[in-house]
Amino acid sequence: MRYYEPMRPLSALLALAGALTAPACLLSFDDSEVDATDAAAGGSGALDASLGGTGGSSGSGGTAGAGGAGGTAGSSSGGTSGAGGGTGGATGGTGGTGGATGGTGGATGGTGGATGGTGGATGGTGGATGGTGGSTGPNVPDCPVGSDNFNTTAIGPMWWPWGNSVSATGGELVLQPVGTVADYAGVTTSTTADLRSCGVSVEVKQVLTSTNGTSVYFLFDSSPSDVANTRYIEWNQGALHAGLRTAYYTSPYDPVAMRWWRIAASGGSTRMYTSPDGSTWTERGSAPTPAAHSTGRVEIGAGTWTTQGANIGAVKLDNFNP
Repeated sequence: MRYYEPMRPLSALLALAGALTAPACLLSFDDSEVDATDAAAGGSGALDASLGGTGGSSGSGGTAGAGGAGGTAGSSSGGTSGAGGGTGGATGGTGGTGGATGGTGGATGGTGGATGGTGGATGGTGGATGGTGGSTGPNVPDCPVGSDNFNTTAIGPMWWPWGNSVSATGGELVLQPVGTVADYAGVTTSTTADLRSCGVSVEVKQVLTSTNGTSVYFLFDSSPSDVANTRYIEWNQGALHAGLRTAYYTSPYDPVAMRWWRIAASGGSTRMYTSPDGSTWTERGSAPTPAAHSTGRVEIGAGTWTTQGANIGAVKLDNFNP
């Protein structure tokens, strides 16, 4: 059971009746080839320059021809073989042996150069995403606690009703606390949610008829006993209050201009708004968003903290997070 007494010292006194529970590599290759001997034999060794032998002793023929000169030393592709020895005289001796075989051809060409290096590194990552912006006002996503137009004949499972006379009647949430004693009635979301970057809204069609020690409120909190971390907007004895218990905005209540209420958190602040149509919002108060709202609940309640001795009327609400 909640009791708001914002007109007393330190603003509203909250209390809840009934216990609520919730749950590169570099590539290379070896292109060496098997050494091949040049087709022509080159002479890289010494020349065999032996002269032809002397003619026979009984021959009157000519002198034996001199042996042919050895071949020129082979180049890298092998030298040309030397010429054969000359023909001997008629009875002359055998001609000289031909020049030595040409030298081995030059070595096969060296291994090819290494494959080209890997391309330059990929371009660097783009700059970081811009930082989180500041408050976005009332235009934040709806908090993940559900939505309700109260068109059924029973309170839906997204709510925990508490107190006297809570019903879904005629498409509205109706709260009718007992006015003859101090009494509050209301609903609390049955699941917790992170309320630090989202908002909730509700249409307030009718408040209580009595302005003596009475209030209708809409709030974020982490638990019924955590009054210090409550952020709320409230009709209180004919005035609008918005903020927190020890510091809140206040102004005369206008049931037309302030028909819709919204609480929205972003950028480290929780702000309270009113609107005539649920679209155009006017900020009415703000307070720092507490860390405790990482697992918070939404609550709507109405009642009196004094003994009235008479009926105090009924509260009618509609379109929660439409």
